Amino acid sequence: MATPQGTPMLMLIDDEPASRRLITALAGRGGWKSIFASDTETALAMLGTQDGMMLDAVLVDHWVSNQDLSDFITELRLQRPALPLLVTIGCGRHRSPDGLRSRFLLQNQRQRQGGGDRRARERTRHRQSAALHRDSWIAA
Repeated sequence: MATPQGTPMLMLIDDEPASRRLITALAGRGGWKSIFASDTETALAMLGTQDGMMLDAVLVDHWVSNQDLSDFITELRLQRPALPLLVTIGCGRHRSPDGLRSRFLLQNQRQRQGGGDRRARERTRHRQSAALHRDSWIAA
């Protein structure tokens, strides 16, 4: 729908102020105005407001849900079936599941034991090749 000035409007559902600031800044660069809800219940209530009626998209952090996210999506689809919805899954350090964090740490440890990662070896080879080429050009 966009605002009366023609600016598209995004509802951001996230309980972390840092995430809201970042996403708002990124959306603002793209010409979007953002409104916020810190939980899904508040977001559903805001759909009936003047700003809620002008929404062009909803972005919800999967972790913010104080109810089953599928219930929120079902209710959103009942109220606004054509409204685009994007669900983000952020795994910040304080929220990451133990299994995912452990797997990441184990993978990094294996890479270090194996003599570094493949990209680092490729960068080293590239630098050596470039230096050799540069030296041969200077000598000529």
